Amino acid sequence: MIVLHYGYGVTEVILTGFISAMIQTVAVIYIQYKMNKATYIKYHFNLRITRIYLVYCLPLMFSGVIFFGLNGLERWFLIIYVSFNDVALYAIAFKFALILVLLMQPFGMWWMPKRFEYLSKNGANTTTEITHISIVLLCVLTVLVCYFSPFFIDWFMPPSYQPAKEMVYILAVIFAIKELNELINLGALVKQETKKLLVINIFSTIIGVTMIILLTPYYKINGVLIALIVAQSIRTLSTYWLSQRCFAFPYAIKKIAGLFVISAVAIGLSQYQSTILLHLSNAFLSISTLLIFSFWNQLIIFPITGKSTQITQKR
Repeated sequence: MIVLHYGYGVTEVILTGFISAMIQTVAVIYIQYKMNKATYIKYHFNLRITRIYLVYCLPLMFSGVIFFGLNGLERWFLIIYVSFNDVALYAIAFKFALILVLLMQPFGMWWMPKRFEYLSKNGANTTTEITHISIVLLCVLTVLVCYFSPFFIDWFMPPSYQPAKEMVYILAVIFAIKELNELINLGALVKQETKKLLVINIFSTIIGVTMIILLTPYYKINGVLIALIVAQSIRTLSTYWLSQRCFAFPYAIKKIAGLFVISAVAIGLSQYQSTILLHLSNAFLSISTLLIFSFWNQLIIFPITGKSTQITQKR
């Protein structure tokens, strides 16, 4: 805000992000050092252990680098083929759709490291139940973002940025597919098939970038959005296929498909312009329908008990 107030440009704005990241890094290192000192934990280097970790982690790291083709590179092509104003609209819609990722982060920070422990201690059925809950949470948050992001754009952005509302829901769906990929990749990670995950990321990125190159000159931003949806869908479906081959989790596929259909209808309804009262009523009805469907079909089970094995067998 300070940089923008004094009229600095894009480079300075990006620099503020770098400064923020460095402050976070230094703070985390300091906190970690204090915790280790209090618990008498010392760092040590072991070449054999390091080699094992690198074999597992390097493909994931390269996947992140390659994934830039589906999460950043598209803006380079937009700058070439559309106006700067359209790029700004895309950036605003991107930021508001990113709220979905931020809302999923608390759950992800708890579940992503814990799921390996749950699998080893409680088995595949309990792990699958929590994955079902995470998918329901993802659908609910996606619908919420699609309903309320246009309001935030109306309230906080100048009138010239109002067209960004038309892109938010598509970008939210793209982020939802991306988050879904992270929720269902456990089987591949358990069997340490990170190299195959790297191949999937390379393949989907090549498809996405190729479609962006071919579609953007003709369809502009819509071409980019179509390419991202297709590439992310291929990536997620391929990851699901690989993970299930590595470790078969008893997902309730038909019920999850029904959940996705309800979510798609709700997202479609969120795009109709109406009064605030009617819009909020539709949002409440959509979320209620998702939750009722999930509880009725036992995609949400509280508390998770030893009966989970019987429930999963009935599916």
